[in-house]
Amino acid sequence: MTQFEGEIKLIRRELIKAGDNDRTVFDQKALKELAESIRQDGLAQPITVRPILDGEKRYEIVAGERRFRACTLLEMEEIPAIVRELSDDQAASIMLLENLQRVDLNPMEEARAYQKRMQAGWTPKELTEQTKIAPNRIASRLGLLKLIPAAQKLVADGQLPLKFAQLLGPASGEALDNNRQHIALAFLNQRENPSVSEFKILLAELWEEQRQESGALFDLKAFVEQANQGKLKTRFERTWQADDSLPIMPRRQSVSAAFQEYMSTLEQNGRIVEAGVVGRILESMILTGWVAPPQQKENKETMAA
Repeated sequence: MTQFEGEIKLIRRELIKAGDNDRTVFDQKALKELAESIRQDGLAQPITVRPILDGEKRYEIVAGERRFRACTLLEMEEIPAIVRELSDDQAASIMLLENLQRVDLNPMEEARAYQKRMQAGWTPKELTEQTKIAPNRIASRLGLLKLIPAAQKLVADGQLPLKFAQLLGPASGEALDNNRQHIALAFLNQRENPSVSEFKILLAELWEEQRQESGALFDLKAFVEQANQGKLKTRFERTWQADDSLPIMPRRQSVSAAFQEYMSTLEQNGRIVEAGVVGRILESMILTGWVAPPQQKENKETMAA
């Protein structure tokens, strides 16, 4: 135990600096109300700081930045503080608990708080143990970080309800691309009382559209790896025959010719999207050198000449 452990001191205000607080927004009206309460009744609970060396000995706030800001509004020259020797991890833990338990963070601040600690090396288990918060809530908050900036701002401002935001920013897996997130936000904005079920239907449609556009029916890297391992036939069967209505891929000709014939067959069957996917696959394979370009049929008149 050091001489500072748990010691309460009056510290000159200019020697105190804010820590790396998870809270980024401080309600000015609430701060003024807190300042008035402190002016009338005094500071009921000292702030918590830790000593740091910054040229001279200074103190970093670990808990109580709102109280410190309120004292600053009152132009208090000295601030009552509990001084503790704390590691970075200990300070981060106390700060997070302070923000979660005393005054709720907005969901985006909470998400970034979890992310910051995981980037610092905390495991999900340690995060749960330190915060006493259920793992599924932590995961759902982290999913909000996948939202586009406009959606994140709406969440932070309380204009996008969490029940919709968490569907748009899933806890696991990827999120919709930027354009489709904008479409989803526009959908919510155009309805006075949108239902979760309506929103889920829209998201399912957007996901299917994105899957088809991105060519998710086919993974070129996996295709090449499996081809090198002699597993090409199994790969094709698993990929294409999952949809019984799709024509069977022709196999008794060159790869380029087979793909071209398959594209034509898909188009004739009205499967325009799938034909486009196959075309992009073939183009990618040609550009990366995995297959030769299709040979152009020679003109009969040229042959005769």
